[in-house]
Order: sequence, then C-alpha cells, then structure tokens
Amino acid sequence: MIIIKTNNFLIIILSLFIIFFSISITYKNNQNKIQNQIINLAEDPNTEYSIKSKNFNINVYIDIGEEQKKKHDLDYTDIKYTLKIENLTNKIIKNIKVIVFPDNKIKTYIKFGNLNFQTDNDKIYLHAANNYEPYYSYTIYNKILTKDLRKMQIQDQENLYEALEKPIKVIIIWDKEKENLLITEDKIKITTYLEP
Repeated sequence: MIIIKTNNFLIIILSLFIIFFSISITYKNNQNKIQNQIINLAEDPNTEYSIKSKNFNINVYIDIGEEQKKKHDLDYTDIKYTLKIENLTNKIIKNIKVIVFPDNKIKTYIKFGNLNFQTDNDKIYLHAANNYEPYYSYTIYNKILTKDLRKMQIQDQENLYEALEKPIKVIIIWDKEKENLLITEDKIKITTYLEP
C-alpha cells in the first residue's frame, strides 16, 4: 500500500508540474504575440498618435556620455533614457505596461543595447496625484552604447543628435485600455556630458 500511495503522489506531482509548465509556455507565447502586435503597431505608418493625454504626463530625459566623461578611454558613447510617467487622473490606474520607441535612425549607430524598451513589470499601479499618495509616478530606464561620438564624422554626429531630438512613440496599455502617444521635443530634455 505504501508503494501504491508513493506512486500516486509522484503521479500527482508530475501532473501538476506538466500543467504548470504548459500554463507558463502558453503565457509566454501570448506575451510574445502581444509584444509582436505592439511592435507592428508602432512600425505601421498608419498608426495614429496623440500628443496630448488625459491620463498621463510623460517626460523623457536623455543623458549622453555621462559614463564616457568619467572614463575617457572608452571606445563607445553611453546614452541613457529616463522616462517618467505620471498619473493625471483622480483614480488609480492599474496593470500598466509602457513600451517606448525612439526614432529608428538611432539604430544605425548602436554598438550594444536595444533601442526600444519597456516596463519589466506588468502590474504597475499609479495612484491618483491629488490624494497625496507617493506612487503617482513611475520611472523606467534604458541605456544604449553607440559608436564613439567623439570620433564620428560631423555629419554622423549631427544625424545622431537630430534623431535623438525627434518625437518618441510611447504605447501605454492598462486594464484593457490603450493610448498611442507621441512625446514631442518640448517634453524631451537632452543633456550631453561630452565636450564639443
């Protein structure tokens, strides 16, 4: 009887493991499918974007060469994106996912890192700004390494700076709602740590 019970227990554990594994694979496949749909949406020239949101205020800060200034022998230029998103509503916004798409022309100069970036956590909550809760805003970061800006041809330098200054596409999804936003130049602050 002990052997039979042990076998039954092992069968149950194995079955639970298989179920859990199947659910995990299904979830991952669904997430990849959603991610691909979002990327296709962002790359579709017919996708419409709004420069004004009733729900969010977004500011983008781009720091160029902060790490390279400290270590002069680096053969790349570090570019750090900081995106701060704030809740403008009087209610909690739940399950937020943010995907950011800077100008594609920047890819030409990237040595390492992904140009597009997103929130890692799908369960981000933003409290209402008017109830004095501390979590009405959320910040996400991304860093890319480009070719050494100091050694680029003048034209390439100008092209890269021009691409960094261009509006940034941001897609925000939450509780079955979605916004396609275009973050314009007045919401993008660029700081360069490299000497001209």
